[in-house]
Amino acid sequence: MSHGTVHDIILPPGLTRAEYDAQTRVPLMLAGSITPFLVATIFVVARFWSRQILKGSWAQDDIWVFISWIGSLVHTLLNCSITFYGIGRHFTVQLPQDAVRVLVISYATRLLYQCILATTKIAILTLYLRIFTDARSQCMVYGMISFVVLYTIPCLLLLIFECTPFYDSWNPYKFPQTCINLTIQVYMSAGFNIFLDLLMVAFAVPRVLPLKLPRLQKTGLIAIASLSSLVVISSVVRLIRISTLNTSKDLPWDSYDFTTWSSIEVNIGLFCATAPAIKPAVRAMKDALRMNSSPTTSQGASFPTSMSGGLELEDGGAFNETPPAVPVEQ
Repeated sequence: MSHGTVHDIILPPGLTRAEYDAQTRVPLMLAGSITPFLVATIFVVARFWSRQILKGSWAQDDIWVFISWIGSLVHTLLNCSITFYGIGRHFTVQLPQDAVRVLVISYATRLLYQCILATTKIAILTLYLRIFTDARSQCMVYGMISFVVLYTIPCLLLLIFECTPFYDSWNPYKFPQTCINLTIQVYMSAGFNIFLDLLMVAFAVPRVLPLKLPRLQKTGLIAIASLSSLVVISSVVRLIRISTLNTSKDLPWDSYDFTTWSSIEVNIGLFCATAPAIKPAVRAMKDALRMNSSPTTSQGASFPTSMSGGLELEDGGAFNETPPAVPVEQ
C-alpha cells in the first residue's frame, strides 16, 4: 500500500531519520478538507434561511441540497479521520493495523464522493425544472437527470465490486492485486461528470443571454449560470493528482492533497447548487446593516434574483424559453 519499503528510504540532505519520521502534512489535510466544507455550509445555511424563513417555501431541489450537505459532512469527517491512521505522514511510521483502517475509510469515501456528485447535480437540475417551464427545457432537464442516474449506478457498482471478492478492497495483502484497474473507473466517472457539468453550462447560459437586464446584473447571472465550470476545473486537477500518485513510493505522504481536491470538488458542487437562492438572505443582511444597495426598478418590474442553469424570480415565478423584455428605469 505504501509503494515502498523502509529499506528503500533515501533521507533528504540534512535530515535525521527521527526528523524525517516526524514530518507531517496532517494540518494541511485537515485545512483542505474542513475549509471547503465550511464555505459550502455558509451558503447552505444562507439558502435555507432565504427559502424557508424569508420566503416560506420548500421545494424538491432544497431536499437534494440537504441530502448533498449531509453527504459532504460525512465525507469531510472521513477525510479528517484518515489522518489518525498515518495518511499525511511518511509510510515509515504507518502501523500495519492502520493499513486496514485506511482502506476501509478510502472505500467509504469513494462511494460517498460518487453519490454526492450525483445529488448536487440533481439539486441543480430540479431547480431547472422549477424555473424553466417550457416543454423543450423540461424534456432536456429530465434527459440530464436520467443521464446522472444512468452513469452513477454503474460507477457505484464498479466501486462496490472493484475487488474479487469485494472485501479484498480493505485487505492490504490483496489490494489492489485482486481488483480492477481503479484508474479506469476514476477516469470514466470524471469524464461523465465533466461532460454533464459542461452540458449544464451550455443549457443555462443561452437562456440568460436574451434577458433584457442591466449589463452588470446580466453579467452576474451569466457568471452564476457558469458556476459548474468550477467543478470541471477541480475535477481535472484531481485527475492530474491521481495520475501522479501511480508512481509514488510514499503514498501516505504524497497523497496528502488528494482529500483536499476531492473535498473542493464536492463542496464546489454544493456551492453551485446553493448560491443561486441566497439573494434574499444577502438583501436581509444588507437591510440589517443599513447598506441596502438594491437597484431601483420601475413599478411592477420583477428582476431575477438568482440563476444556476435556471432563473429564480423574486415572486417565485418561472422563466420560459422566450422571456419578455423587463422594463428598466433609465
